[in-house]
Amino acid sequence: MTTSQSDAVERELRIAAPPEVVFQYFVDPVKMMQWKGTDAMLDPRPGGAYRVNINGNDTVRGEYVEVVPHSRIVFTWGWEQGPITPGSTTVEVTLTPEGATGTLLRLRHTSGIS
Repeated sequence: MTTSQSDAVERELRIAAPPEVVFQYFVDPVKMMQWKGTDAMLDPRPGGAYRVNINGNDTVRGEYVEVVPHSRIVFTWGWEQGPITPGSTTVEVTLTPEGATGTLLRLRHTSGIS
């Protein structure tokens, strides 16, 4: 399935930490909960589970599609209860070193797997 540009949400964020540090917040359940969520079950390998309870009531679920340490994470995404079903959208995160200790994070969220 291909996705048009209008179906994508894209963001860039500069973070004052190296990619090795930022990457951990997408693959380590403890760090994920420090960032967002009350519970996280993460199995960061292709086909592995991505499940985060955001606030005690709302849980997002999907699976990892691609995991390249310190540079790229792709996972499917959707709400366990809601109009966007688990696995129906795809989140792509690219981490690029910026300067001596920074990271440029590029996030692209699309409907469907592109």
